[in-house]
Amino acid sequence: LIHVQHGVQEDDGCLVDPSLRDARVVSAFIAVSDYILRLPANPFTANMNFVCEMASEHNRELLQVLSTKCHRAYADFVDVVDLVAMLVAQICYRPVIDQVWTELLTSEGSEVHAVPSTLYTDEEDEELKFWQMQQRVKLNGNKNTTGQSDICIGYIALDELSGHMRCRLAPNLDSCHRYTALDKILIVALEHPCARLSSKV
Repeated sequence: LIHVQHGVQEDDGCLVDPSLRDARVVSAFIAVSDYILRLPANPFTANMNFVCEMASEHNRELLQVLSTKCHRAYADFVDVVDLVAMLVAQICYRPVIDQVWTELLTSEGSEVHAVPSTLYTDEEDEELKFWQMQQRVKLNGNKNTTGQSDICIGYIALDELSGHMRCRLAPNLDSCHRYTALDKILIVALEHPCARLSSKV
């Protein structure tokens, strides 16, 4: 993730110009790419993805060309203006979504946590349907003062074909999965369940 914080200030207190932020992102991308290309080939560097925030569309196109030249693949680019526009459009289409985004994007609201699957499985390599995992997350999560329970929205598991961890959001409720110790459960909760358990000890 290559990111230059919006509103960052120089020593004189002036805000950094957007074009200068883009220049720093491009410089960082080139430096990291040069380092990776000098390393011996290995699965980690071969499957490395870049996520960059760019203010200018022209600079974004430049970085896409550099990404293709260096890694034979496009980097992922976050257009802040487009992202905000998509959120506004989604909220206008379905106003109830506003409550969801407000809850997830504010620091005091609920957050998405990746939790070890062993917190919700009774034995190693236990096979469960997704609705069963959702039920366990709901029953094991303590309700807060608002009456909200933890919500399971998916999981992260090893993809046997690629050999990499893959995220599966909102799978079919009746789909079965054998949860291993490496798997993570994605839940929406006010606090991390591990922190909750440690506070009880």
